[in-house]
Amino acid sequence: MAYLPWLESWAEWAMHEMPRTEQGGMQHMTLAEENHQQMWDDTLMMTVLPLAKIGKLLNRPQYVEEATTSSCSMCRT
Repeated sequence: MAYLPWLESWAEWAMHEMPRTEQGGMQHMTLAEENHQQMWDDTLMMTVLPLAKIGKLLNRPQYVEEATTSSCSMCRT
């Protein structure tokens, strides 16, 4: 499965480099704008859910936990 290293690299970026909001959620990012402190449903679909799936695939519970934390923070805003 040649794509597994790419998935792990992307997940590590999402875990450690993607900006977070004050509530702990993954901040929405685009190439054009920072979207400071904003959480969008796009981020849930394009980052949070894939991070959880990659966590399951690679047996990385910390990815699933981070996805859960980020999605739950959307409910608090």
